[in-house]
Amino acid sequence: MSLTTRMLVALVAGIAAGIVAATFREGGGGLVIAIADPVGTIWINALRMTLIPLVVAMLVSVIASVPDARATGRLGLRAFLIFVAFLCIAGVVSVVLGPPLLALLPIDASTTAALQSVEAAAAVANAANMPTFAQTIIDNVPSNPIRAAADGAMLPLVVFAVLLGAAATRIPPAGRAVFVGFFRGLADAMLVLVGWVIAIAPVGVFALAIGLAARIGLATVGVIVSYIVILTAIIIIVTVLLYVAAVVVGRVPLAAFARAAA
Repeated sequence: MSLTTRMLVALVAGIAAGIVAATFREGGGGLVIAIADPVGTIWINALRMTLIPLVVAMLVSVIASVPDARATGRLGLRAFLIFVAFLCIAGVVSVVLGPPLLALLPIDASTTAALQSVEAAAAVANAANMPTFAQTIIDNVPSNPIRAAADGAMLPLVVFAVLLGAAATRIPPAGRAVFVGFFRGLADAMLVLVGWVIAIAPVGVFALAIGLAARIGLATVGVIVSYIVILTAIIIIVTVLLYVAAVVVGRVPLAAFARAAA
């Protein structure tokens, strides 16, 4: 059984277990929920733990090891512009297709209230503290990269990693080799750690699904599953558009692009 299949099985089993636990909360279900919540949180924290050092190490090692920094800079700018264009296209597709598809979901008032109660207070607080555009630009250049890492601020860390890698291209070859070797080794070690965390993903998904189903109930779970199906359909449509762009704009043969993507 593949990892994806095991995760789907764990998701369904966790939802079923959460509904049963909520129904028999006084007969031991409460204990199941109390155990599942920290297990799911630990798995999420383990996944987040690997993200920042992996991204920073890979960015720094790749950028610092390029033979021609100027050519890489031009390629990076082109890739960035293409990424922004595709992101805008994906946003337009989602705006056009998302609302009419979501409107097809039969959601009653009680289900809506249950959905709105999940972290609603945190969402309101985040909206109230939304920074201005100028402050957002300023915050993307971190005054303290260590604090940015501790706060999980990914974009400022990416800016720092790109600049650090670019600076490493200007140091003498001997020092540059040591520098690149360190970050490449760190990236390799983090990939191994990510593999360990992903290997136990079914356990984490099972625990998270128990807590979610116990809090929001069966009707709301059905709405969330429908939402996941709609989201997946939109992602597939956008992916097909990327294939079209690769063939028409990039002039890459369809079979060759599909094999490379696979």
